Amino acid sequence: MSSGAREPVGPKLPARLTTARSPEDDLEDEGSYESLDYENASLVNRSAAAAVIDQCRFGTVDFGRSELDRARISDSVFHGCDFANVRASRVSLNRVAFSGSRMTGIAWADGIFREVTVADCRMDMAAFRFSTFKNVVFSGCKLMQADFHEADLREVRFERCDLTEAQFQNAQMEGARLSDCTLNGVGGVMSLKGAIVTSRDVLGLAYALAGALGIRIED
Repeated sequence: MSSGAREPVGPKLPARLTTARSPEDDLEDEGSYESLDYENASLVNRSAAAAVIDQCRFGTVDFGRSELDRARISDSVFHGCDFANVRASRVSLNRVAFSGSRMTGIAWADGIFREVTVADCRMDMAAFRFSTFKNVVFSGCKLMQADFHEADLREVRFERCDLTEAQFQNAQMEGARLSDCTLNGVGGVMSLKGAIVTSRDVLGLAYALAGALGIRIED
């Protein structure tokens, strides 16, 4: 049985990065991007298969409605970026940090997340179906109506997150930790078996658990 998430290893960025230029450093199929600094850039509506991103920094970059397939991203930082309605399939992340970013409606199917931190991000209606998370921390994120259907969340920590109406059907959550989270109306509540929840959060689960068990609550 998993012992839960450790503190993720942070990205390893070089001391100096090269400023990304357009169109040379635009995302494209099988593109390779290393030690680049993207600042205030637009990468909207891009489609890139099998791209490799390593040791890059993205600050206030708009990826809206782009599509990534089989991309590999490692040792990279994303701050203040817009991922709204991005479609990602079979994308792997290793030692990646997201902060202050918008991920509304992002669809990240069958992905692999290793040593990843996600802090203070808006992620309502985000979908991570069939994805695997290893040593991942979500902190201060708005995950209302997020979809973790059949995801492996055994090595995840949710800290101070709003998980209102998030869906966990058939997810694996033994050893996952939830602390100071809003859990009202979560779906697939029976999949939380084996998760570790602080006493402060239990009340939010009570109504969802009662509904799953067919218990009627009257005042």
